[in-house]
Amino acid sequence: MIFIWIIFSLLIIFGILNLVTGASNDAVNFLNSAVGSGVSKRKTIYLVSAAGIFMGVLISNGMMEITRNGIIYPDKFYLTELLSVFIASMMVNIVLIDAFNTLRFPVSTTIALIFELIGGGLAVALIKNNGSAAGSLPVKEIINTDKVLLIFAGIIFSIALSFLIGAIVQFFSRLVFTFNYRHNFKVMLSVVGGLAITAISFMIFKKSAYGIIIEEHLWRELIDKYFQEILITIFAGTTFLFLFLSLSFDVDISRLVVFFGTFALALSFAANDLVNFIGLPLAGFESIRSFFSSNIAAPGNFSLGSLNDNMLTEKIFKDDALFAVYLFSAVVMIVTLFYSRKARGVTETEVYLGRQHPGYERFEPSQFSRFIVKVFIDMKSSLKEILPEKIISFINERYKRGYSEGNEMQKDERFYFDTLRAVVNLTVAGLLISAGTYLKFPLSTTFVVFMVAMGTSLADNAWREDNAVYRVSGVMYILGGWFVSATLALAGSFILTFIIYYGKAWTVIPLTLVLFYHLYKTTVYYREKEKERQKKMRAPVQKEIITFDVMSGSVNRNIRSLLVGSSKVYFLSVKAFVDEDTAGSQKAAGIVENLTNNAKETKAKLFENILVISEEDPEAGNILIQVMDHLSEMIRSLNDISGSFFKHLKKGNAGFTMSQKAEIYMLSEEISSFFNFLLYIIKERKTDATHELTDKQKRVISYIEELRITHLKNIKKGEGSTKANLLFVETLASTKNIILFSVNFIKAYSKLFLHGNRPAGEKHFSKSR
Repeated sequence: MIFIWIIFSLLIIFGILNLVTGASNDAVNFLNSAVGSGVSKRKTIYLVSAAGIFMGVLISNGMMEITRNGIIYPDKFYLTELLSVFIASMMVNIVLIDAFNTLRFPVSTTIALIFELIGGGLAVALIKNNGSAAGSLPVKEIINTDKVLLIFAGIIFSIALSFLIGAIVQFFSRLVFTFNYRHNFKVMLSVVGGLAITAISFMIFKKSAYGIIIEEHLWRELIDKYFQEILITIFAGTTFLFLFLSLSFDVDISRLVVFFGTFALALSFAANDLVNFIGLPLAGFESIRSFFSSNIAAPGNFSLGSLNDNMLTEKIFKDDALFAVYLFSAVVMIVTLFYSRKARGVTETEVYLGRQHPGYERFEPSQFSRFIVKVFIDMKSSLKEILPEKIISFINERYKRGYSEGNEMQKDERFYFDTLRAVVNLTVAGLLISAGTYLKFPLSTTFVVFMVAMGTSLADNAWREDNAVYRVSGVMYILGGWFVSATLALAGSFILTFIIYYGKAWTVIPLTLVLFYHLYKTTVYYREKEKERQKKMRAPVQKEIITFDVMSGSVNRNIRSLLVGSSKVYFLSVKAFVDEDTAGSQKAAGIVENLTNNAKETKAKLFENILVISEEDPEAGNILIQVMDHLSEMIRSLNDISGSFFKHLKKGNAGFTMSQKAEIYMLSEEISSFFNFLLYIIKERKTDATHELTDKQKRVISYIEELRITHLKNIKKGEGSTKANLLFVETLASTKNIILFSVNFIKAYSKLFLHGNRPAGEKHFSKSR
């Protein structure tokens, strides 16, 4: 019985933690369109979302059945078995979703929950078949395998369908309204706005038709009887209102639709996805309550066939206690929405992938993303050859840039795409979600919302040839993360169910302590990374001084810092490896990682302002990009060296021979001397000394080639280990790359200096920097 009471307490604690971690991730589903389009301040958007969450929780439509008998058959479980599955699933869910939140990755909480239940069910099936519990049952009698397969097929289908429909609708929407729709198309926008509100209302009615504050029979009777009339009234009323506001007060109708759509998606999220957070605790409470109401003394002998009844929705669902639970859940999710830093990070990841403006790309391209982009480019070229020239000219004309100026933002805010795309995102996602619910087709809200957003960004030419490989790679990472989460959820729940079932309280308490420690460490880690990011990204909020002078001065300071760090870390990496100091080597690798991140952040800031500068001074932006590109390649080569050194030591491989150690030491001194001269040129603005640096480059490269030849001769003599010899050759190659890129860098930097010293009346480089 002690185990049961411990589980009862943990159901409450884990339920709250599930609400916090789940809401932090799923908030992206209803925030991305409003935040990305910048319809208002974040606080205003959060208030609208909070109203939707509150209303959605109160009309939650009893989707709790998925945790009770949707995936597993509870009548085949005894109480201790089912509670072990529930606790294991909740632990895994908290750790898994929190990990994705820390990585700023959106993930499907629905899929995580389903596969956690599958993993726990498989563990119980194995326990029963080993004779640990009465009877022996096949897996299909414990897990609803047919429904699981249907859900999986539905997810795969919905990914492709959501992306395709989002792209098609956005393409035709842009052809009609163009990018300059703000003060045009007022009548058409009013009609489209009315249709959008009606479509979103359809989602609310079909997906959240009844709940704990509205009598089911009355609500359904009204909808079934007057459904068409209700929709027609909504369309006519909203269209007339939008037309009046647009013509009389020049109100941006698309912004109003985004607000309503955000409210509706937040409502739908709370009404239906609430099951992902408190479904297991409520089913657990119901199981324990049923056990105490029975005459059975041992929980290990109490069967849970009662969970197949609609007890939760027919009886307990009306209790004041349950109403209080739902109300408390709404409060927790709303507070999380306002104060969760991780929620903002996850939202930023999604809107960055769909943003219209160019800028720093978080995800590195892969061979697969390059292949996909190449295929699409070839298809685009073939299509251009087939289509008449007039159609191509018409499309190009309609796609001319010119964003709506109606986004009144705070100075620290920005918009990533316009409100027209936000309307399409919300409307298409809402219709697909409601259609899936109406047809009883399994859908994940996260999958649908994310893929619609990616489809609309593709159709809006946000994915261009210069950034498409990064965006496609990002989408692949997110999709891969979803399937990885499903795998980890299943495996984690499977293992933990075994541990908890056999270990009881002796394992539950230590596991809970480990879970809290994990949450503490990830929170500290995230806050430290966020502080670093904010510190690097923080800049004076003075829009009028984004000039070449200011930008180049900022880049110049960062360049010096990066070069000083690179010079030091090369020597530290070599010294730690020669001394076979694994801890020192790891520290050096960490420093290089920080340098890499600093270079990326500097590039990010540069790209964010490059459009402004390029309009003012077309040549300036190109020069700055060249400087940062060459510097980034230098640091990349440095990262290869330090990373290889650390991995080699960590694996316990043999180090360099005495002669190799002496040679690599001498090389590090040459590199330090080279970097010092490089810094001297930059600090003193000695652009006329570039030829001296080139001479030094030739001498260092000549020395590297001598070392390579000598090393190859020594290998033939059988000196050194194979892995150490290979590492020595790779180090020489990476060092040579550093030297080569450094001269390219200083040449580009000299252009930067000369560009800033043009005749009077033109822009100048601030020498006071």
